[in-house]
Amino acid sequence: DMASVHRKINLSIKISMVISIPAAIGMAVLADQILYLLFPTVPEGGSLLRIGSISIIFLALSQIITGTLQGIGKVQIPAINAFFGAIVKIVLNYYLIIIPSINVNGAVISTIFCYAVASGLNLLALIRSTGFKPDMVAAFIKPLIASLVMGAFCWASYKGSYMLTHIVSISTVISIMVGVVVYFVFMLFIKGITREDIYMLPAGRRLVGL
Repeated sequence: DMASVHRKINLSIKISMVISIPAAIGMAVLADQILYLLFPTVPEGGSLLRIGSISIIFLALSQIITGTLQGIGKVQIPAINAFFGAIVKIVLNYYLIIIPSINVNGAVISTIFCYAVASGLNLLALIRSTGFKPDMVAAFIKPLIASLVMGAFCWASYKGSYMLTHIVSISTVISIMVGVVVYFVFMLFIKGITREDIYMLPAGRRLVGL
């Protein structure tokens, strides 16, 4: 039943991107604030978290496609592609970390490329193995647009909350809550989330009722 296989693959990729893309954008926008919230005595490293947040998307994509490839019996392909990703990471580490202006950021950048290569190769292997066509609009473009809107609201709400409270932790939590609501509502508005998608989430039936 290849039609069902294609539909389920696209739905799985879409769900993972619907969750991971806003997580990456939110972490990039509030990197300094999140670190301060978690480690108030040593909140340094916001730039590392901001850059590294991009890897969330590729890591999520790699994991969901790895599981799918294993599910159709292509067990060795993800391991081979992970090896290629590791080679890319080692090479980029060697050349980037020694550049003074990049320094330790090079390790984060190389991690992004590691997962990007592995997930990209896995996706190509999955397309060749099953013949499915990725739904780029539903899985990537709509979540990205909604996430950018959410990021703008997160930043604005943080600034507004901080002006009122002057407390980083409270302002950060408020901005995260605002971001969740804005993202979900905007995704409904642009039809980036459907009834079928919501059923796939924990407590999906309750959410559909709401």
